[in-house]
Amino acid sequence: MFLTLTIVGTISLPYLNFAQALPYFGASPPQVPLIGVFGKLIFGDKLSGLKRVSVANFISTGGQSFRLQDDKVTLRDIKAWTDEHPTESIYVEGFRLRDGAGRFWITFAETREGRTLIDREERQIRLDKRREWLGPALWWTYACVVAPLWLLSFNNIRKIRKTLGA
Repeated sequence: MFLTLTIVGTISLPYLNFAQALPYFGASPPQVPLIGVFGKLIFGDKLSGLKRVSVANFISTGGQSFRLQDDKVTLRDIKAWTDEHPTESIYVEGFRLRDGAGRFWITFAETREGRTLIDREERQIRLDKRREWLGPALWWTYACVVAPLWLLSFNNIRKIRKTLGA
């Protein structure tokens, strides 16, 4: 059983990581234009299958709606500010992921008073990390999950060979 799980994990983990990184692919500024608008962030929950999933939308003052790639967990600082100031609008810059076919990625946000809520450099680092499907996340998963399973599998194979007298 360990050996089967180990082989399946070894083969499938890169595909799973790629699937998680896929929504973040596509061109980013300056190759695509930034969208800069005033509006409000609305956080909520949506039923997805049997579980509730956190969602975030940005509604511009002109009425245009943008579904954000992030949710209230990854945007906790801006969520806290919007909870304290529910009637105030903010200025947001961002772009659509997947070459315009994906969700909206906020690159910068600030209040009308000029207080920065989301920093450009920090957001670029986050985007780069999420796009990197063969990066540290995959290697940590291999080191913490797959490698111990391989060790258990080899240990079990050694025990079976020993009991069979081979």
